[in-house]
Amino acid sequence: MPTEADFEAAIRGAVEECARRKDDICERLHLDVTKPDDAFVLYICYALEKIPPHLQRAAKLEILRVVDRYKRMGEEWNRMAEE
Repeated sequence: MPTEADFEAAIRGAVEECARRKDDICERLHLDVTKPDDAFVLYICYALEKIPPHLQRAAKLEILRVVDRYKRMGEEWNRMAEE
């Protein structure tokens, strides 16, 4: 069973590779990383593509957790903007 260190190393590796290939990925997916939502999509797409198969389930759960937190932050910002 993968350890938390395995998971962290896989994520770190995916993020580093993503940084190296950012321009190619952005062009392919028509993303603008100056926009927070596009940058977030870039990270998720690339991370899922590069995570080793034995860690993908844990990665998907972590990404869902982060997406949920990101969504809640967006809702909070919208509420604050309305006030």
